[in-house]
Amino acid sequence: MIHPVLAAAAHGQYPEWAQLGDARRLHTARVAALMAEWADVIAPGDAARWRAAGHLHDALRDAPADELRRMLGDRCLDWPDPLLHAPAAAQRLQHDGVDDESFLLAIADHPLGSSQFDALGWVVYIRDF
Repeated sequence: MIHPVLAAAAHGQYPEWAQLGDARRLHTARVAALMAEWADVIAPGDAARWRAAGHLHDALRDAPADELRRMLGDRCLDWPDPLLHAPAAAQRLQHDGVDDESFLLAIADHPLGSSQFDALGWVVYIRDF
């Protein structure tokens, strides 16, 4: 069963904490659409979850870096500002009750990739690149 926050995101409904402008929303919608197409081939039956990842990967991309650093605390201290949105979004999703480790990793590490990615993580990484 997919978490309600992810189910809403699969339909393009962002959490209240999301901070992304119109251009970023268009980007995430394009990523989500392609993610759903690829899910049909790579992970049949998981398209909603994959669409949600497409929408949520940049949910905090337009948030101020100082706000993201406060949110993350000691995590990611040496990360450059443009990458902070990813672990911050995963942290917020976890705070909202999302416990899908694979999904959270895909969101948190999508800017750089991770050797721990499953298919979802790699597709978010590749599609966002």
